[in-house]
Amino acid sequence: MILVTTSLAPFDAIGNDVLGMRESLARAGFAVELYAGEVHPRLSSLGRKLDMDTQTFWEDREALLIYHHSMGWPEGQDLLESARGRIAVKYHNITPPRFFQPYSDVYTGACRAGECANFRVANHRRAIFWGDSTFNCDDLARYGARLSRCRVLAPFHYAEDAVDTPHDRAVIQRYGARPGTKLLFVGGIKPNKGHIQLLRVTAEYRRAYDPDVTLFLPGAIDPRLKAYQSHLEDVIDAHGLRENVVFPGSVSAAALRSYYLLCDVFLCLSEHEGFCVPLIEAMVHRMPIVAAAKTAVGETVDGAGLLWEEDAAGYYVEGIQACVESASTRQTLQTAGFLRFQTHFRREVLSRRLLDLVEEAFAQPPVN
Repeated sequence: MILVTTSLAPFDAIGNDVLGMRESLARAGFAVELYAGEVHPRLSSLGRKLDMDTQTFWEDREALLIYHHSMGWPEGQDLLESARGRIAVKYHNITPPRFFQPYSDVYTGACRAGECANFRVANHRRAIFWGDSTFNCDDLARYGARLSRCRVLAPFHYAEDAVDTPHDRAVIQRYGARPGTKLLFVGGIKPNKGHIQLLRVTAEYRRAYDPDVTLFLPGAIDPRLKAYQSHLEDVIDAHGLRENVVFPGSVSAAALRSYYLLCDVFLCLSEHEGFCVPLIEAMVHRMPIVAAAKTAVGETVDGAGLLWEEDAAGYYVEGIQACVESASTRQTLQTAGFLRFQTHFRREVLSRRLLDLVEEAFAQPPVN
């Protein structure tokens, strides 16, 4: 069994999916090899750097190669075309370039390269495709993949381990006694994540219900997106939210758990997601979810949150307030979210689904 990914790094959603697959396959008795374009030193004992000039694993006709696709990677795509065994492509989606075009040529170019790679990957004549969501499968079909060869496999994650993580005392001490409603969204500070709409909803909620509301936005801040960050600062000033928004940056697992414990509502207004793992983290922590049902978000949440397809801030403001003022609404959403996690996204559930798909892949005849 061979796993291949562009980059293997800690605290990364795709890296977590790869590592979760590796663990599940190894527990099932498979011998697993893991290769990546880049391997973080902390994970060097788990995976090796891909080098097609010196490695020959891709020549094994009896192997199943699981290729994690999330960006343009010519060496990886060359590997796909050279591999002689069975192939499964795990598709994590490509963010459309239009989100980054006003802010970063580097990101825009990378997304365009990813879209070009989609054509090459989706039209591989022997591959089967595993999407994080139905949305991802449909997206890959737009590039040429046959839906009859597509299956849904939600990403592996470590959300359930978070409940055993000690909280960060400094975060609790700093914000625990802070008055007002506390809203949370987790994700990199990137234009597809819906931060501008989050700020608008927070401003409207502040005006309508709670002048002390705080929006917490833990997530990595990339200096290459300074123009986007400046835009967010302008929006904050325009709405008078300087005291109502906190950007903690990248945080530790302990700090992240503390934000989940502190906050009242998980508010997701992202404009493009292939799955959105933080929604699972919110479910595990029994946080009420209020979200925009865009791209894969509605599918991930399903009936476990308050969902709207509209952009109007008022829907989300009233959804937040319903969670804050109604104990029954809050408890219903907490229960629904945790139940959805238990039935669809628990590690054992994902492992069973993976093994079923592996069995299906091996049922195909080997390549001649």
